[in-house]
Amino acid sequence: MRPAPPAQDPASRQLLKIGQKFSAYQDYLRLFGITDTANYWGRQLPHHPDIVLWGPEYQHPHWHNDGDSAAMMPTITEHWEPADADSMMVVMRNRDKYHHEVRLNEVRITFMKNLVGTGYVFLGVYRLSLQQSDSTRCVWERVADECDLNHLDYLEELRN
Repeated sequence: MRPAPPAQDPASRQLLKIGQKFSAYQDYLRLFGITDTANYWGRQLPHHPDIVLWGPEYQHPHWHNDGDSAAMMPTITEHWEPADADSMMVVMRNRDKYHHEVRLNEVRITFMKNLVGTGYVFLGVYRLSLQQSDSTRCVWERVADECDLNHLDYLEELRN
């Protein structure tokens, strides 16, 4: 069972809500005070080492990032498999990625590119599903539909 978010005055909330659209990654990074946009697809949140801003591309040709787009991606299955990659390299890279993600135990504030139009859409806060993931793929499960920008510490409680 997930912990309840902290009680607060509704007027003081600054919320990201599932389905909220952004035309470019700079638009959502700016909300978190990030102006250096190198590695915009995966940025550690300042002052929160276990929270990552994640901007994957829907059905990326190498990372895939698959899921149910009609349901706004309750899970995102990530696996590396370029069409021209050596099969042994694919196995090794996915295995290493899986073990790396298990060790990190991070949560991801997720903005998916090209899911709705050509920009980014906020999908929620995700963590690695230990039950659905294995050495061939990482399955990220949504654990929150909203993200209160004034209470980011709460997201630490959503980790595995």
